Amino acid sequence: MVLLALSFVVGIAVLMGLMLVGVLPSAEAAGWSGVVAGPVLIGTAGITYLYMERMLAPTERASSPSLFLARADASTQPLVEKGERRGLGACVVIALGGVVIALLGSGLLSLIQQQVFATEVEEQQAIVELVGRRETFELVLLAVSAVVLAPLTEELLFRHMFFRRLLHGSGSTLAWILPAVAFSLAHWNPVGAVIYVWLGLVFAYSYLLSGRLWVAMAVHAGHNAFALCMLLWGPKTLSELPEGFLGF
Repeated sequence: MVLLALSFVVGIAVLMGLMLVGVLPSAEAAGWSGVVAGPVLIGTAGITYLYMERMLAPTERASSPSLFLARADASTQPLVEKGERRGLGACVVIALGGVVIALLGSGLLSLIQQQVFATEVEEQQAIVELVGRRETFELVLLAVSAVVLAPLTEELLFRHMFFRRLLHGSGSTLAWILPAVAFSLAHWNPVGAVIYVWLGLVFAYSYLLSGRLWVAMAVHAGHNAFALCMLLWGPKTLSELPEGFLGF
């Protein structure tokens, strides 16, 4: 967990640096900046996490093999051994089922939280405003970020690196809880926190059940694609949609 926190500190520092030098404008100056910032942050954090993990592994082995050996080996051990991974047909079924389960769960949780919280989710409002402008450049960036970049970077960091390492090195309890909570916190959406925890669990289970990371990415991308389509071509009155359902 410390490695993940340090990785996000580096990611935030990189974002601030890009803004200071003018490469990435502020969200107030350009709406698309907020769309790009997420994948940049997660991608930078993922690279940093991988680097620190590999750098610390020899030290962990040398310092106390009995205590740290499993933790060090967990950084390279696959989630599921090659011979136990599902075939293409089964993976497609798992991916499709995962999308349905993710959507049903997030939709139900959104309806429940709508009855509990009276305030609008800030991240959702920012996305709604961006879509409302109907600028092609911003919409393309939003689609690429939500359906390609977010699933790619977030699944690599939270499932392939963090979930896999914890499952092998710290046991299933921490492996299921910590990555899902970290995934939720990374979205900076307090009202939608439970939804993101749910999604993190679904994505992790899809990865574990199939043994293939691309399945988790496909489930993540499918959920985001459906939410984006609802936002673009769904109910004319966006307030008809459950709060938090569109946040990705």
